[in-house]
Amino acid sequence: MYSSITIANYFLRESWKGGVYLTPMKLLKLVYIAHGWYLGYTGNRLIYDPICAWPYGPVIPELYFQINQYGRNPITATVTSGIKLSNEPPLDDSMTEFLNMILEHYNQFSALDLSALTHQKGTPWDWVVRSHSSKQLASRTVRIPEEIIRDYYTKKIKAAENINEQSSVSEEVSCK
Repeated sequence: MYSSITIANYFLRESWKGGVYLTPMKLLKLVYIAHGWYLGYTGNRLIYDPICAWPYGPVIPELYFQINQYGRNPITATVTSGIKLSNEPPLDDSMTEFLNMILEHYNQFSALDLSALTHQKGTPWDWVVRSHSSKQLASRTVRIPEEIIRDYYTKKIKAAENINEQSSVSEEVSCK
């Protein structure tokens, strides 16, 4: 398990290699989405930082408060934090492969597109927003439960697997 900052810095460095600069909103959404997919595939958390349901979307406060000074502008430096990251394991080949797949797929979307994805009906953020008052959400302390995130992404994985199975069955039938 990693800090959101470790994952964010990986995404920043890899994006910069391709000449792409990420805004705070896009970086927050990429880390959140990566965490969700990782939970769905492995059942384990990618990041140990809590994820909260803020009025305008899911947010990782630890990361947000380190990058919010950029506003809507691209982030031009790696993220530093007062927390000690040296106790974390290094990102191994399988983890960087996973993170690269996330980046490859989602980097094509704008920050607003990614935000819209995380706000869709039935998403973990939507579930939490519908089950809490606006006053509770305004406090910015309402967490999105890990099991809700895990279940949501697990369902997405199973749905994709079912589509792939149906597609291969259709190909077999059409080949006969």
